[in-house]
Amino acid sequence: MIVAVTEPQSCWEAFQASFGLKRAHKRLNRTVIEAIIRERLELAVAQKAAWWLMSDGLAEGCHQVEAWMKEQLMVHGLELASLDLVGIPRTARGHEREDLVPLYQESWLDQIPTADGFQLNLSIVVRSWVPQSVASQGNHNILDDDLRHLAVQYFSGLDAETALSEISRWQGTLRPLLDQLEATYRTVAGLLTAARCGILREDKGITSDTVWITRRQLKSGPRAFQPGQRYGYLDPYQLFFMLKDRKQLHERYRLGKG
Repeated sequence: MIVAVTEPQSCWEAFQASFGLKRAHKRLNRTVIEAIIRERLELAVAQKAAWWLMSDGLAEGCHQVEAWMKEQLMVHGLELASLDLVGIPRTARGHEREDLVPLYQESWLDQIPTADGFQLNLSIVVRSWVPQSVASQGNHNILDDDLRHLAVQYFSGLDAETALSEISRWQGTLRPLLDQLEATYRTVAGLLTAARCGILREDKGITSDTVWITRRQLKSGPRAFQPGQRYGYLDPYQLFFMLKDRKQLHERYRLGKG
């Protein structure tokens, strides 16, 4: 869930929120629960605006937001187990038009395989500038499948260590996908305009200008604990995960026999 920060002097443009519930009211469906959480979270972020003015205030501000959210959601029969807020850094807009508003899309790419058996997890947020008429249609994620395909294609041939170092480079290859997203929003805006005034006109000012990668996480897969082809023995990432759970490593490697 993306929640925008309204304070213009804030270090953060928006927050990416992920949460878990211990208990939910039986009469509330998923859509209603998400609407309640979004409403309360937007209010909490606005109330704690003073913390977002300094980068070192993020941890304390997030702690206070979580405590306040637990109290508020309890009133609706919702018990909050955890709330994780990730600050999205404020980035200059790529246009000068005042009638365009930011529209954020987030994608969670889990279990992207690497060549040495690890799994890469990424969270990606894309910002587009669209007319209010498009933004009011709701946030429909249309990037997940394409982003996953591109990520698998790029990282599956790399070992875990190289994959982590290549994330920024991969981020820079997403421009063609952003061009497709711009074209989609321009078509939507044109159709909405045509329905209102009868003229189909493409808005060239609509743009998708920024990609943030807010989570980089490496997990071990079932094939992760085998000697690397490059060295003939475990590399640092394999050793790190081996120390967390040595039982996942074959006995002969635990005994140092290779």
